[in-house]
Amino acid sequence: MNQNQLALIFILFAGAFLIVRNGTRHNQTPDPRAERLARLHQMFADAAQKTKWDFKGNLLWGFFFNNPAREPLIPLSRELETKGYRLANIYQDDPKERWWLHVEKIEIHTPESLYERESELRSLIANNGSTVYDGWDVGSSPAPQPAKAPPSPGR
Repeated sequence: MNQNQLALIFILFAGAFLIVRNGTRHNQTPDPRAERLARLHQMFADAAQKTKWDFKGNLLWGFFFNNPAREPLIPLSRELETKGYRLANIYQDDPKERWWLHVEKIEIHTPESLYERESELRSLIANNGSTVYDGWDVGSSPAPQPAKAPPSPGR
């Protein structure tokens, strides 16, 4: 094979790559929702293989926000508490550059419902200055605590 033939093969290969990229044509814009859902499906599949969690049952989902100042996170935490979230913590990171809000909720999610949850959380902070929604984590749901018996009278 001579140099011209190799150059032609390279040009054809490069052109094919530009025309079809990740299943989309060159002139089409990738769908961010579809890409995010594909990543979420993969994350769920990976977690199901690597853990014993039952993704069809309740899990403890943590959601994180950050801001350079602590004050804007306080009303956000209160608003989230009215929506059923539990305040886990408001803390400052190690280099003391940002404040973090960590809220939790025990619930069931699919990749689609988690995508919707993240969209809701992002819309909550759309007009909240420099507050950023940073993402989520998940863990097994804590076991329910048995009800404590009331103290016996006179003892």
